Amino acid sequence: MKFYRAFDALWSKVGGKACNTVALHLVRSFCLPILLYGLEAVPVSKSMCNMLKCCWSRVMYKIFHVSSSENIKLISAYTGVLPIVEVLEVQRYRFVKSLGTDISIVHALFYIVFKRHACV
Repeated sequence: MKFYRAFDALWSKVGGKACNTVALHLVRSFCLPILLYGLEAVPVSKSMCNMLKCCWSRVMYKIFHVSSSENIKLISAYTGVLPIVEVLEVQRYRFVKSLGTDISIVHALFYIVFKRHACV
């Protein structure tokens, strides 16, 4: 997967040399867009959401050297990083907003389509 390739390339350069928050910022800037590319325009199944959560959790485990999902939630809260599903929802909102001026019709359509395929 291109996401892991991008992360491994970044991690090989930064590794243990940079602060964890700097590494996290770099991953969010360079690798996260690769992981979420185009997903704001299509319905995402629960299995795809679980795959996205797994990819993001592995990166967080590697950066912060923790092994518990509870620790990842705490680290995310303290660093201000939204969970991956919420990042996708923000991108989806921005996408719908950028589609045009008559946002109510477009929003209603996407709400109907995405409500059936919501990530929870």
